[in-house]
Amino acid sequence: MPVEWMRHSDMYRELSPSNTDWIAFDGDRSIGRVYQFEAGLEKGLWLWTMTATRPGTATVTNGRTQTRGEAARAVVEAYERLLAGDEV
Repeated sequence: MPVEWMRHSDMYRELSPSNTDWIAFDGDRSIGRVYQFEAGLEKGLWLWTMTATRPGTATVTNGRTQTRGEAARAVVEAYERLLAGDEV
């Protein structure tokens, strides 16, 4: 599945430039986000969240990973499950 990624700060110019906060798109539809915790107990971990929904669903899907790549894959996998009609 071709998912494109854009830095959050490229979409929202008022934010400081960052390589630790990314938004995933399927075409022009935002489907998820990954960002790295910069402080606290989870400092260094990557949060991922799949934000796409389909009619009748109210599922929040997210998690934490060690790397940005793992987080990105988790977003794509959750989105693919949503599109397939599987439990997310």
